[in-house]
Amino acid sequence: MSIFPKKTVVEKRITIHTSFFFKNSSKSILANFKITNPLGKVISMPNQEFFYFPKKTSNYINNKNDYCEGQSGIIYAKFLEQNLLASNNLTTLFDKFTLATHSYFSFKIDSDFPPGKYMVNSSFIIDGIQTKSNSSDVDFFLVEKLKITRNSNQIIIENLSPETTTFRIIYRSSNLEHEFVESVAGNSSYAIPSHIETDDAFLVYAEDQEIRPFFTGRISYRNPKVQYLSKRNSSFVKIDEENCFNLEGKLHEFWLSLNGFRSKESLINEFDSLVYNKLLSKKLIVERDNLT
Repeated sequence: MSIFPKKTVVEKRITIHTSFFFKNSSKSILANFKITNPLGKVISMPNQEFFYFPKKTSNYINNKNDYCEGQSGIIYAKFLEQNLLASNNLTTLFDKFTLATHSYFSFKIDSDFPPGKYMVNSSFIIDGIQTKSNSSDVDFFLVEKLKITRNSNQIIIENLSPETTTFRIIYRSSNLEHEFVESVAGNSSYAIPSHIETDDAFLVYAEDQEIRPFFTGRISYRNPKVQYLSKRNSSFVKIDEENCFNLEGKLHEFWLSLNGFRSKESLINEFDSLVYNKLLSKKLIVERDNLT
C-alpha cells in the first residue's frame, strides 16, 4: 500500500493506493481501512470491494506500449520503495506491479482534523482469509500546520503539529528568487534569520500543498498565457495575434522585475500605480488573494 501525498493540510485530500497480484484465478477482495488520528480517535471508512482478473506476463512484456499502462512513475516508485526490502527478486516485483490490480481510495482532510501523524490500518479479506498490509510501518500521512507570527522585529514560524515539519521560504534579494530550507520540531517555533527579506516572501510546506505569503494584500504574477522575449532595453510580449506589445522604459523594467510571485503593494511601491495598472489593463498581470 502507498499513500500520497504523505504530507498535507486540512481541506485537502490524500489517496490510498493498493495492489494485488494472483497468478491463476479471478478474486473478489473486501478491503477495510481505519485511520487513527494523533489523539487516538479511529475513523472508519466504508468497506470497499474490488475485483481482480489475472493477466498473463507474456501479453505485457511483448507489448512495450502496454507495459505498466496507466500507472504513473510516482506510483511505480512508491511501490518499489515500500516492497523492495521485503523481496530480493526485482523481476518478481516488476511482474507484481505490472500484472496487479491497482485500486485507489480518496480521503478528505476535514477542517477540524488536528495536526500530526495519522496511521492507516488496513485489512483485506480474500477467500475467507484476512490479511494485513505488508507496508504497515509506513502506512501513515502527516497533517501539517504552521503559523506565522511577529514578535518585535522577528518573524516566528510556529509548528502546531507534534511532528517535525520541514518548510521552505521563497524570498527575493537583488531581484532574484532564493530558497531557504529548514525544519522546526514538533510544538516548537523557529525565528527566521534577519537576512531573509520577507516583503515578497512565501512560506511553502506540506509537499507544496500549502503556500502562504508573509505579506498581506494581493499576489501578482505574469499571465501564464503571455509569450515574451526580453532584450536589454525592451520586452516583446504576446497574448494572441491581436494583443502584442513592445514594453520599453519603466514598463520593460517592471516586466523584468515580475519574475515569480510578488506582492502587489511592493510592486506599486517599487514602480507606481500607473505602470502597474497599465499592464493590468492589458491582461499581462494576474492578481490573486492566495495561491492555495
